[in-house]
Amino acid sequence: MIVLAAAVAFVTAADAKNGVRATLTSTVPRAAPAGAKIVVTFVLRDRSGHPFNAERVFVKLICPTKDASSIAFASNGGHANGRYRVVAVVPPGGLGSLRIGLRGSSDVYFPITNNPPASP
Repeated sequence: MIVLAAAVAFVTAADAKNGVRATLTSTVPRAAPAGAKIVVTFVLRDRSGHPFNAERVFVKLICPTKDASSIAFASNGGHANGRYRVVAVVPPGGLGSLRIGLRGSSDVYFPITNNPPASP
């Protein structure tokens, strides 16, 4: 029984590719200056709308020229409802775009259903 529970709780990067999508649940402060800490909250759900619970979920902030970025991880555990909160630092050059991913042997990025447009 314990082995079965562990097998169900274990999520691989390959599993993340099977229809999991992110939806931002807070406004992203697009004009935040470099070095500012911002809070990004979001929900991860699979194709059927079920919450996606994983460790090593992160937010990557990318500057408009794409030559600088920062990565911050969600806290481990406590995501059975699929809700995540990440405190990230705006990279040099400001905030151009963001990505939400899962760290594994290779990073996997989730489509964001309501991703704000990149800066011009």
